[in-house]
Amino acid sequence: MHEWPPHSPDLNPLDYSCWANFKYHIRLELGRRGLLYFSSLEHAKCVIEKVWKEQITQENINNMVAKLVDKARIVVELGGSTTEGYKGNKGSFSARKHHL
Repeated sequence: MHEWPPHSPDLNPLDYSCWANFKYHIRLELGRRGLLYFSSLEHAKCVIEKVWKEQITQENINNMVAKLVDKARIVVELGGSTTEGYKGNKGSFSARKHHL
C-alpha cells in the first residue's frame, strides 16, 4: 500500500496547470496596459473575468484533466511522493525524490 500526500497538488488539475496558466495570462493582460498591479477591486474583477473567459476554455480544461493519468502514474512510481522535481514529466521537472 502506498502513502499518498493528503492534499497532493500533483493530482489536482487546478493546482498543476490551471492556476499557473491563469496567473500568467493575468500578468500579460496587466502588462499590455503598462500595469504591474490592479488599480482597484473592480479592475481586478474585470481583468480576472476577461482572462478566465478567454483563456480557460473547455479545450484547455480537457487538456489539463488528460494529464491526470500521467501524473497519477508518476505519483505511484514515486510511492506516493510528490512529483515536484521529478524528471519524468517531459522535462518540466528536475530530478529529485521526496520521502514521506
